Amino acid sequence: MERAIRIQKGEIEDPATLPVIFMAEPEDDWQDEAVWRAVNPGLDYGYPDLDAYRDKARLAEQSVHERDSFLQFNLNRWLDQSTSPFVEMPIYDRGAGEVDLADMAATQAPCWLGVDLSKNEDLTVVVAAWRDGAGYAVHAWFFCPEDNLRARGERHGVDYLTWAEAGFIIPTPGNTVDLRAVEDHIRELCARFNVQEVAFDPTYGRAMMANLNADGILAVEFRQGWASMAPAVKELERAILSGGLRHGGHPVLRWNFDNIQVETDKAGNRMFHKGKSGNKIDGAVATAMAVARAAAAEGQFTTSADWFTEELWMA
Repeated sequence: MERAIRIQKGEIEDPATLPVIFMAEPEDDWQDEAVWRAVNPGLDYGYPDLDAYRDKARLAEQSVHERDSFLQFNLNRWLDQSTSPFVEMPIYDRGAGEVDLADMAATQAPCWLGVDLSKNEDLTVVVAAWRDGAGYAVHAWFFCPEDNLRARGERHGVDYLTWAEAGFIIPTPGNTVDLRAVEDHIRELCARFNVQEVAFDPTYGRAMMANLNADGILAVEFRQGWASMAPAVKELERAILSGGLRHGGHPVLRWNFDNIQVETDKAGNRMFHKGKSGNKIDGAVATAMAVARAAAAEGQFTTSADWFTEELWMA
């Protein structure tokens, strides 16, 4: 296909080949029905179905993933990247309504925690998720080493120091994340809220899982591979697009969501990726984990081994 495009554009000389390619160009307005007809001459004769195209275009207005799909499979746009943004941030921002933690504690509504333990020098995050009608309410607690807090933020183009002063980041003493402080915080959350389980990526979480399970706190494994994350990403996207994710406008969490690139495999499964920037997405990953476990508890997901592996690590 790439060779045919280059021949058609005159970049490759090949008199023996006459490529005829119907493809929207990057400068074309993908919402213009005249562009649809130019790319799909059969539309004027009922094939493909014009109403179906209009339905897909409406979905593409809100979802970056659906837009990429529409460009590639309906307008034949040759996309040269494997990743794309997760959601449009104005759509994400619709969920900035307050999450009342005091009310969550008073009502003892069921709660699920997602934990993304980082390497020692990075952000670590705990995200709590509660069912909120057909959607979810979430709140995040971020941890970062206290030493050189300003410099750490500057490396990523954000202001960790101001976020810490405002309570959006919890600094821990020293030059590495104090995992004991994180574990203590999880215990405090479990004492305060009606926590059903705490989901961990086991890469760095095995020891903490064992400690919590030994004290009767249900800690489960949630691997970061395609089989577990793809359904979680799908449910999280559904909640955001439907206006069903209430996140309180937490600025660090928003920054993490804005950093996401979505990687899509050949089967159409998607998972989060940091992209070339390497910026932090830990909060978004932990949110997906917590939301997925809340959904599974309500029977929205199967918890069979084909997508989720759960293990209890007992001391």
